[in-house]
Order: sequence, then structure tokens, then C-alpha cells
Amino acid sequence: YYPFECQSLHQKDLMEHLPVFSAPDIITPNLDPSVYFKDKKRKIDYVMVWSLKKIEDTKAADRLKKNEEIRNIFLEACKKKGLELEEEVIAYSKDVLYFVKVHCPFTLLSVYAESLCYLAPVGVLPPLVMSGDRLSKITRLFKDKVPNLPPRHLHTRYRSSLFNKYVGHEDPDLFFSSGERLHITFKILERVVYGETRKGEMGLSSLVHSKVFTTAFGIHDGYYEYSQLDVPEEMNFRQLLYMFWGSFLKILKFQPLQHIRYYYGPTIALYFSFLGHYIHWLGILSFLGILCQCYGFMHDFHEELVTEVCKSNQTICPVCDQKALGPKLCTSHKLYEYCDFSIEAYRSDSLGNYIFGMILPIWGFAFIHNWRRKQVMLSHSWGTMKSQELFHLPRPQYSAKCSKFITDPFTGETQPYFNDRVRSLRQFVGGLVFLFFVFLAVAMTLCVILTRIYVGVRSQLFFGQASISNTMRTRVGSLVHIILVKLLSFIWRRIAKWLTDWETYRTEEAYENALTLKRFAFQFCCSFSLLAYSAFLRGKLVGTPDKPTRWFGVMIDWCPITCLHDVTHYLLIYLTVTQIVGNAKEILWPRFRIVMREWRLKKENKNMETISQLERDYYLHQWSGINSEYLEITLVYCVMMMFGMSLPLAPLMVFCNSILEIRVDSFKLITIFRRPVPERTSTIGVWDKIWVTITMVAIVTNAFIIAFSTEAIQKLYYYTHYEQRFIGYFNFTLSYYPAKQCYYRDFRNDDFSRSAVHVELVLFKCLAVIVIEHLSLLLGFIIVMTIPSIPEETKLLMRREFKLENLVLVDDQHHEVLQRATEEKKISDKKVVQKAMRQSISIPSDEVSTYNASLRTSVFRPRARSIDVTAWQNVPSTEVIDSEKPKDNKKR
Repeated sequence: YYPFECQSLHQKDLMEHLPVFSAPDIITPNLDPSVYFKDKKRKIDYVMVWSLKKIEDTKAADRLKKNEEIRNIFLEACKKKGLELEEEVIAYSKDVLYFVKVHCPFTLLSVYAESLCYLAPVGVLPPLVMSGDRLSKITRLFKDKVPNLPPRHLHTRYRSSLFNKYVGHEDPDLFFSSGERLHITFKILERVVYGETRKGEMGLSSLVHSKVFTTAFGIHDGYYEYSQLDVPEEMNFRQLLYMFWGSFLKILKFQPLQHIRYYYGPTIALYFSFLGHYIHWLGILSFLGILCQCYGFMHDFHEELVTEVCKSNQTICPVCDQKALGPKLCTSHKLYEYCDFSIEAYRSDSLGNYIFGMILPIWGFAFIHNWRRKQVMLSHSWGTMKSQELFHLPRPQYSAKCSKFITDPFTGETQPYFNDRVRSLRQFVGGLVFLFFVFLAVAMTLCVILTRIYVGVRSQLFFGQASISNTMRTRVGSLVHIILVKLLSFIWRRIAKWLTDWETYRTEEAYENALTLKRFAFQFCCSFSLLAYSAFLRGKLVGTPDKPTRWFGVMIDWCPITCLHDVTHYLLIYLTVTQIVGNAKEILWPRFRIVMREWRLKKENKNMETISQLERDYYLHQWSGINSEYLEITLVYCVMMMFGMSLPLAPLMVFCNSILEIRVDSFKLITIFRRPVPERTSTIGVWDKIWVTITMVAIVTNAFIIAFSTEAIQKLYYYTHYEQRFIGYFNFTLSYYPAKQCYYRDFRNDDFSRSAVHVELVLFKCLAVIVIEHLSLLLGFIIVMTIPSIPEETKLLMRREFKLENLVLVDDQHHEVLQRATEEKKISDKKVVQKAMRQSISIPSDEVSTYNASLRTSVFRPRARSIDVTAWQNVPSTEVIDSEKPKDNKKR
């Protein structure tokens, strides 16, 4: 947090005249009656379910009896924790379901909210205004007025002793939202011990995994469907989100982020906010890509390059495999036969592509930096900037696997301990397993390359034309590679989960980061290996006509004009196939699940609208987490940033897919999945570093593609050293083979030695890589340094909240002690102040430093119980405080 002193008079005036808005303190939820206990007063915070079937097998009966004993022990332990339970039995034709409703009373919520470092509201703040809202005339078309908007609050750390000063303390049952109640209840259930802790007999998740409970979930506020007669103000939050967010009719509308955060928590809300911000910036990049692509179609298509190829009668040496095709099919051919291919190839190798390749990393820097600004605004608005202590709590699985316990030197409490050396050894073994799978991915890529060569040979034997064989091997090879990548990724996901569990991480944050890095690193190596080969290696290792390079007895790939054309084809296939298959899976599969769910209910003579909310949520599916959604958009971002210069229309394809992705994900989250446990976070976590790393790598890849994979440097060299025209350029890139009296593309002498032009071009290409890389880094650095990381409005709000927080939380006894110390003129003596404070009131030793730090800001302030404009304006400025300091430092 920033110092509360104003840096200028203008900022001070802004801070003092910021109004305090009046808004409803607590949202009264319109919940379904079935989400309460039978007394219609206590709300259901969590549900545990187990089923009972008729089993004649003796072993199965013994197992069920043992599970019942463990279940009874666990339920008794829950009652000892202070949780209130109620059982409901629902009979079906094949089995009987037992629902255990869990209610967490306010006293227990208050205790755990303080231990989990929850934040409590102490005042109402004005609504959050994003930078896009300033263009009200434009954004008004894309905004919906969603009712029951959750108010913004001034937050401070929750303390049960100061509960009467918080906003909404009049009704303790509604003080915590349904999402906060769900989160606290889940944390309590995860720490209930039902056996020996060292054997892992702790937590509800372990019981669900061992099938003692069939499932466990948080309950929704009600059914998501609504009728046309329903008033939006009287709907529950799930219905509001389905109406204004999950509907495909709202595909062009802004997202109700405040409602998403209130119902699903900041973690899910940050993901959808990040995806929406990503779409806005993709719109800018798509416009630039369309301009670059149009330039490639309109300008380079009519250049002398294509004209020279189409009218040339020169003989090109055979670059096919004579051993496989035979001398009849593998013969020399004329250059004009590649006329159509050269038109498509030079569209991917135009000046527009070069410009777009330099724009991509600069756009990436601007996008990520602007997102960090928005992320600070959102986390400050949602009160999650001060809640970082939450993630220091150990995981229940970590405590169960630890065999040693140590005393924490700071708190003095006994905590489980896992040896760091053992974890490092396990991480090393996990790294070896990862390298083995990367080796499998490389072997898979090699198999795909050989498959492409085989398909090219067979298609040329069948069709008899080289142009058709080139197209066939590119498309078939890409499809085979995508299928193999999906198969390997499915296997690696399970192995990565097992390795991360085996490494035994202490906190949830460390565990999720390790699992995310494993999955992303393998997906990155596996998905883009063929693209890297086509962009950097293909066509450069073919050898010479007399001694062609062979792998396993097969002649490797070659490029008739430029290999960047294959990268364009692969990008088109990858983006089209993955997006069509992914969207079809995410749209049709949920619909299929809904149909199957309704069919199962019809067999029981029931309907989704008439059954209780417990049964509705039981038939929903468990939420798999947000990391899979991040991984999906990150892989597409990788393709676009690292190889998108060959296809400037790639951002437009990603833009259209991302718009659909938001509605598909929101529809699934509302209608298909159970309510996930809300988690608190202020950032998108490790994904921020991953996206920054991708942007940095994109600088290098685009620089190398422009320099070595395109003909940009060769064109520039020919243009500057010869007639400053491109007439005769293609002949300049050909070398002569005297034995067969034909030409091939390379810079060699008649004896196949490298020519002097080749050496000069290599030096110029290396210099171009350095220049492009440093220029992109410089522009990115300028963007980061010129635009502040925190908006000025947010800084002013932080300073204002810092003062208002002190005004609200000044206690009577603290104020009297400080006032008495002021009268005795002992303010500057810290020891005397500490002694007076300890004698008057009992202050924990760890808070003495906090009072000393706030002494200078609180002693001259009037006593205030609530935030109001008059109390705020009566606070003296820092100049008055500084004027009372003695000027003589020695005397002071």
C-alpha cells in the first residue's frame, strides 16, 4: 500500500472530494426454499451423499459395513467441530440416496474467517469504473443493466472482536455470502480427522476418493431456468447469470463481472475477466492482421517474383526420391510448373507478413501490461489484495503424508514437515520422466515427418503431379500429428497428476503451479514440434542433387519455393480443427448430458423443475478446475504469437473462437456443473509468467523466421546490390548442376561448395536477428516504462481507503491511551507509548509495532464510528502534522 500523504495539491483535492456512495449493505438472496434445513432458517452450506444398494456378495457387504463405521466417525467429528448436520433420504428404483446437509453456524464462520484471513467490509465505495466505460456512447450498446449489483466495500482484515463495526453486522446470518459460507465450510470439512493423520485419514476429499461418500458438493442457490413472468430483481443469482451471461443471445454483451465474483468467487471471475480483456485486444490485432493480409494479396501478388517464376523455362533438378519413384516419375521439370504454388507461397512471404511478425511481440507486451493494470483494479475492487496469507495454510494431503512434525519458530505451533531433500529428489525423478515423454514427442514428430514423405511419394505415384503430392503430404501429416498429440497429452495428464501428488507440496498454490507447469511444458513441446521443424529445419538439410540427405534410407522433405507456406497450412489446419472439434465437444457434449439427465429422471417419474435442489445438483457433474480452461487458450496464444506471422488472419480466427468460448464456458458452468468452491486470489497466478515467457520467446522465433525462414534478407540483399528491382531475383537464388544441366535452389558453386554470397547472407541474417530482437525488446520496454502499472485512480482510492480504514477502526481505549500520551508530550518516545498502551489495555506483542506505525496517523484524528464526508474532511493534512515536529533532531 502506498503512503497516505498526498504528493500534490491536485491529488489531495481529488482525494478529499471523492464522494461516499450509498448502496445496499447486504444483498438479500432470493434462494430456493429447498436450500434450507427443514426449519426453513438454517441454510445448507455443503452436501455429502452416499448411496445404499442391495448387495448379496459377502466381501462387498463387509466393505459397506466398514465404510459405514468410518462415515459415522467422520460425522461425529464434524459435530464436534461445531457443524450442524441433517439427513434426508430419497429412494429410487435401484438404490437409496442419503443426503447429509451441512450448516455452519455464524460463531464457527467467524472463528474460521479470522483464521483464514478473510476481509470484512467497513464502508461502501463508489462503483468501479473501468477505462472502457469512459467511452459511454460506444460501450452503452454492449452493456446490460443487471439488477442486484453487489456493492463495492472498503475492506479490512476480519476480526471477530470488531464485528459490530462492519457493514451488515445487524444480520449475522446474511453477513457472509453463500460463496464465503461454502468456502469456509469446505475448509473445515477438509481438516476433520477421522483416524490416524499420518495415514492420510483426514478430510472429506479422501473419503470421496475412497468411496466412503459417493460425492460431495456445494449447493446452488436454485434452478437456473426462469419464466417470462419472473421479475429479474426477484431472481436468484444463478438465474441472473443464466439470463445476462450464459445465454448465447448476449454474445456481444459485456460480462457481469461483479455478479460472477459474488457467486463463483474471484478466481473464476478473474479468468473470465482475463478472457474478455484478451478478446478486446484481439480485436485490435485482428484489424492489423487484416491490413497486413490485404497488403499481401494486393501488392506482392503482382510483383516481378511471381511473373519470373511463371514465365521461366529453366530446368529444375529432380528433388524427389528416385529410389522410391523410379526414373520415370522422378525427373527434372520446368520452373513454370510451380507457377500456382509460387503465388500461394509468396503470399505467405510478403512485406505484410514481415511487418505483422514485428507487431506481434509488441502487441503482446502492451496486452499483458494493460491486463496487469486491470488486474490491480479488479483485485482492489474485490478486496483480494490483502488476502495473500490464505495460501500459506498447508494442504490436508500434505499433512497426511508427512511423517515428521516441527515447531514453527514464528508461531510456536507444531506443524507437519516434509524433507526438502526428498522432495528435490522426487522432482529430479519427475524431470527424468518428463524428458522421457519429450523424447517420445520428438520420436512422434520424426514418425510424422516420415509419414509425410511416404504420403508424398504415394500421392505422386497415384496422381503423377508434384503440386498435388505437396498438398497431400502437408495436410495428412498435420492431421496425423494433431491426433497423436491428443493421445500423448491424455496419457501425460494422468502421469503429471501422479507425479505432482508424489512430490508432496505444502500449499495449494505450489501444488497447482507445479501441476500447471508440467502440463503446459509437455503440451508446448508436443504440439509445436512439427511447426518448429517446418519453420526452422525443413528445406535446409536436403543436401545437394548428387548427395541428398536421407533419414532411415528415406530422402527428407524439400520446399519448391519457400517452406513458410507449410507453416501457413499447418496453422490453418490446427486452428480450424482444434476450434471446431473443441467447440463441438463443449457445445454438443453438455447438451447430450442434459438429455441423459432428463431421461434418467423420467425413468423415476420426476422432473427437474419439481425435484429439490439437492437432487438437481446431484445429477450435475463435478467442476474440473479452471487450469484446463487457461491451458486451452494459452496453447492457441502460443501458436498465434510464435508462428502467426505466416498467417495474419490467425488473430481473427482466434478472436471469433474466443467470443464463442466465453458463452460456452459460462453456459457449462451454470447448467452442467455443480457449484465450485469459491477461491480467493488477486492474480491469475503462474499463467501470468507463462504468457510473459511466451511473448519473450515469440520475439526470438519471429526474428529467426523473418531472417532465416523467409526470403526477406535475400530480397533486401538483391535489391541493394543489384538494379534495385526484383527482375532476375529468382535466377539469383538458383545454382547450376553441370552434370545434369539443371538448376536447384541454393547458393553454391559448380563443385557444390558454398559461395561467397551465402556467407554474406548468413552474416546479414544473424545481424537481422539481433536488430529485430533488440528493437522489439526496446519498444516493449518503452511501453512498460511509460504506462504506469497501477492506474492513478486506483492509487488515489488506495490512499483514501488507508485513511478511512483508520478512521473506522479507531477503538475507544486505543484513542484514550494515545490522547493521554499526547497530553503528556511523550509521543516521540516509543518506549513510553508502548508501556502506556500495555498498562491501559491488553495488546498482543505482535500488534505493538502496528500501533507504533499508525501512531502518527491516528493521534491527531477525531474519533469516528462510520464513514461520512464531514469526518473525512475534518482530518488534518500531513503538513499540519509535520509542522508540529521539532526542527532540531538532537532535541527531538
